[in-house]
Amino acid sequence: MDDFFKDLAQAEKSRDLIRNGLEERKQKNALGESDMHLESKMRGWLKDFAMNFDALQNQLDKNLQNPEKSRMTTKELERRTGLVEELEKDLNELEAKVKAGNKLAAAGVGINFRRESSEENESTKNLSNRDLQVAQDTMWKRQNDLEDAILGTTGNLVSVSHNLKDELDLQDGLLDDLTQGVDHTQKRIDKSNFRMKELIYKSSDCCLITVILILVGVVMLIIFLL
Repeated sequence: MDDFFKDLAQAEKSRDLIRNGLEERKQKNALGESDMHLESKMRGWLKDFAMNFDALQNQLDKNLQNPEKSRMTTKELERRTGLVEELEKDLNELEAKVKAGNKLAAAGVGINFRRESSEENESTKNLSNRDLQVAQDTMWKRQNDLEDAILGTTGNLVSVSHNLKDELDLQDGLLDDLTQGVDHTQKRIDKSNFRMKELIYKSSDCCLITVILILVGVVMLIIFLL
C-alpha cells in the first residue's frame, strides 16, 4: 500500500467520524441539547480530513504531471482522480454542515483548513504545505484554548451555583430550626404567664379572706370590750 492509499484510508476514517458526529449532533439538537466538546471534535476531524485530502491531491497532481515516473496506467490515474474528486465533494459537503452548527464559525471565527489559491494572501502564499499546516495547527490550538477557557468559566459558574444552592439549603434549615425554637420558647412563656396569673389570682383571694377575718375579729373585740 503506497502513501496514496494510506492517506485515502485516513481521509475516509475522518469522513466517517464526521458523519457520525453530525448524526449525534442531530439527536442532541432534537432534545434541545448542545455539546461544545462534540463541535470541537468534529472540527478536529474536519481538519484531519482536509489535511489528508491535500496530501492526496498533491500526490495525484505529481502523478498526472509525470505519469512516466509514477509508472501508473491511465486507468489507474483516472481511478485515483475519481476517488479524489469524490472525497472533495464529501469534504465540501461535510465542511458546510459542520460550520452550519458551529457558533464560532457562524460568528466569523472559523478556520479554513484547505489552501485555496484564489484566497491566498501575503502571509500564506509563500508558505510551504508543511509551514501552512503548522500555522493552521497553531490557529487550531488557539481556538481550542479559547473553547477550553469558555468551558472552564462555564464549569466554574455551575460549581458556584451548586455551592450557592447548598448554602441556601443550609440557611433554610437553620431558619427552620430557629423558627421551631422560637415557637417552642413562646409556648413556654405563654404557659409560664398563665401559671403566674393563676397564682396571682389565687393569692389575691387568700389576702381578701385574711383581711375579712381580721376585720371580723376586730369588730368582735370592740363589742366584747363595750
